[in-house]
Amino acid sequence: KSKLPVLLAISIALTALLASYSVYKRYQVETENRATSLAVEFENVESLASAQGIPIDKALTDLRAQGVNALVLSETTVGELLAKGQATLQTTLPRFPPSGYKVEPMSTLTFSDMNQVARAEKGLRIRFQALANRLEGRTPNVLDLPQVSPMLIRTTPIGLDPDQVDVSKRNGMMIIAR
Repeated sequence: KSKLPVLLAISIALTALLASYSVYKRYQVETENRATSLAVEFENVESLASAQGIPIDKALTDLRAQGVNALVLSETTVGELLAKGQATLQTTLPRFPPSGYKVEPMSTLTFSDMNQVARAEKGLRIRFQALANRLEGRTPNVLDLPQVSPMLIRTTPIGLDPDQVDVSKRNGMMIIAR
């Protein structure tokens, strides 16, 4: 008789024992973590409040009474600042003046809301890294942007809207970032 089947049986039993310990630990962790949340997107709360003619805080209070305890906040993009009129984007095309040298295309972002300058600059630096070394402005509300497509600039994320975060915190809502 060969001793291989005996060793095989011992190996299988030992593997099953170790696997059951791992499954037990996983079960322990999962049974302790049974938190659930009912969440709603911030934009839907704004629409609801607007349709009912009530402030957002009142709408959140009503939703909280119905079991909603989390808000889904979407990350703002430079394009959203442009759409809200908080910034304008100007792009110049490459030119070849009579002197013969090429004038590189350039984009500038001009802000009407100074609170957004630092957020936008940080987002642009994160996205474009070494290309973003030109992020300096002639005035505090202007950023000279790297030579990239205006569409890439518009789609640059700049983080969660601080006003939405404040509303969420003020109303005791958990924040789910998207």
